[in-house]
Amino acid sequence: MIHFDPLYLIIMLGTTALAMWASWRVKAAYNRYSQVPAMSGLSGAQIAQRILDLNNIHDVEVVPTHGLLSDHYDPQNKKLVLCEENFYGTNVAALGVAAAGAVAGVTGDRFRVGPVALGIRESLRNHS
Repeated sequence: MIHFDPLYLIIMLGTTALAMWASWRVKAAYNRYSQVPAMSGLSGAQIAQRILDLNNIHDVEVVPTHGLLSDHYDPQNKKLVLCEENFYGTNVAALGVAAAGAVAGVTGDRFRVGPVALGIRESLRNHS
C-alpha cells in the first residue's frame, strides 16, 4: 500500500505558489521598466558589447533570439543570447537585462563587476 503524506502536498503547493509569485513579479517589473526609455539611446546589444569590450573580452558574440525573457549566456559557444526585445530595445528593462547577462554570463579573473559598473557609467557619459 502506498502511503501519502499531506505535508508533501503542502510543501509542493507552497513552493509552486512561491515560484508563480516570483515569476509574476519579474514579468511585472520587466513590463513596467520596458515602458521607460533609456536616456543613452543605446540598445541592449550595444550595452552588452560595451561591457564586454571594457573588460577586454572579444571572443563573446552578442546575438538575438526569439522568446521574451529567454536571455542567457551560452559558455560552450561563447554567445550572450538576448531576446529580440532586449537585443534591439532601448528601454531601461532591455539595458538592465543585457547588462546583467553580460556581467553574470562571463566569469573568470579577467571579468570584475566593480570596474564594469564604472566603465558603463563612463561609457554612457561619453556617449551623451
